[in-house]
Amino acid sequence: MTYDVLVSQLTVNYDQSPALWDLNFGLSKGTLTGILGPNGAGKSTLLKALLGEIQAMSGRIQLSGPVAYVPQRSCIDWDFPITAIDVVMMGAYRKLGIFKWHTRAQKKRACELLEKLGMASYAERQISQLSGGQQQRLFIARALMQEADIFFLDEPFAGIDIATESLLVDLFKDLRDQGKTLLVVHHDLTTAPDYFDHLLLLNTRLIASGSVDEVFVQENLQKTYGQKEDFLERVLATSQRKSEGL
Repeated sequence: MTYDVLVSQLTVNYDQSPALWDLNFGLSKGTLTGILGPNGAGKSTLLKALLGEIQAMSGRIQLSGPVAYVPQRSCIDWDFPITAIDVVMMGAYRKLGIFKWHTRAQKKRACELLEKLGMASYAERQISQLSGGQQQRLFIARALMQEADIFFLDEPFAGIDIATESLLVDLFKDLRDQGKTLLVVHHDLTTAPDYFDHLLLLNTRLIASGSVDEVFVQENLQKTYGQKEDFLERVLATSQRKSEGL
């Protein structure tokens, strides 16, 4: 099988303590994968290691194509004086090279992406004046502007409204259907089976990886979260009702 993302024996340490330990998994082309795990499990660390922002202690990472990254909103300086359209245009910098101006076609593409995400009327607005959901849409548009094959997204649904969450889920599934590979840090167990095709359950070590049907079972969730059985039974029952539209 050919993988867009292939990780072999990846170990990452923070201050001599393991943040990730001996991870092995692969993501095939055209898949939408969620990373689930408790706080401190290493979910964001994994994305940063894949991007090369964190030095791995050992292991091998293979990425088959260009990557777009959407960080957590809390990691962004929202007071920086820049407009929404300028943020989206930043996604074209990789193709521009040094001392080159954006082309008319790139400006048109940026406007189209803002339109697609319901943000066209906010193009000239300062990013500090946007709501949480609007800010998240903006950085998704910047990622799309990069025309990447692989997308890493760190908690894109955190702190946004239901309408934005629904829009983003549909967008991610559309990207998957176009053959893009997406890896998404997620925290809501009840929505995970409906949002994703594949899951990685992580708690420093990789507990399980594979299709939702294979991975999202009580035994794996208990190994990952260490929660009591009655809590996990409620989670599974709630996610089942959501998937059935009840």
